[in-house]
Amino acid sequence: MMLSDEKLFELVVRENDRNAFEELVVKYRFSAVNYVTKIIRDHYYAQDLTQNVFANIYFKRKKD
Repeated sequence: MMLSDEKLFELVVRENDRNAFEELVVKYRFSAVNYVTKIIRDHYYAQDLTQNVFANIYFKRKKD
């Protein structure tokens, strides 16, 4: 059974669940890259930027 995005976010924030985070990245990375590509018109740079955003989100999430 696939979890909702809300549940995945909850697992990431409350339980530091790396697998939940990876599932969200897999689900949204292509959409994010396509969106950024439309803005900056450079697909390879858009991939780098998107990866950096996801990495920053993961490493800066609230840790108890």
